[in-house]
Amino acid sequence: MSEFCLDCWNRINKTHDTEKEWVLSQEPDLCEGCGKYLPVIVTQRKGVAKLKFVWNQKKKNNILRK
Repeated sequence: MSEFCLDCWNRINKTHDTEKEWVLSQEPDLCEGCGKYLPVIVTQRKGVAKLKFVWNQKKKNNILRK
């Protein structure tokens, strides 16, 4: 599995995610994006994916109604 720091993850995926949405490693590890030793993403926090899906569906429905 690829290991990316939060900054590289956001740059690659064109997102603005924060540490509240992801669990980061306790100890620095080699980021495969920038090559620096930083805390990398371990997993997504519970419920975040569902909240993003619901939010995107509401956003999509509002655009379609206009």
